[in-house]
Amino acid sequence: MRTLPAKAKNNIIWGIAGIALGVAAIYLGWDWKPMVLGFGFGAVMFGLGIWTIQSDRRIEDLKRQAKELDIE
Repeated sequence: MRTLPAKAKNNIIWGIAGIALGVAAIYLGWDWKPMVLGFGFGAVMFGLGIWTIQSDRRIEDLKRQAKELDIE
């Protein structure tokens, strides 16, 4: 299993924190703004983390394919 890139880990952690803020806002009965900001920020950061993982793996696969074909 491959390790996660550091950027992806940070983005996923911030995504979880944003979603937790949204959940806390609902639980505590805050106004709608913290809910929307928390869930929106969490979704964007979590998506960015997933995208970072996919793009990093795509780059590794392209490098491996280039090595197999002796292209630099």
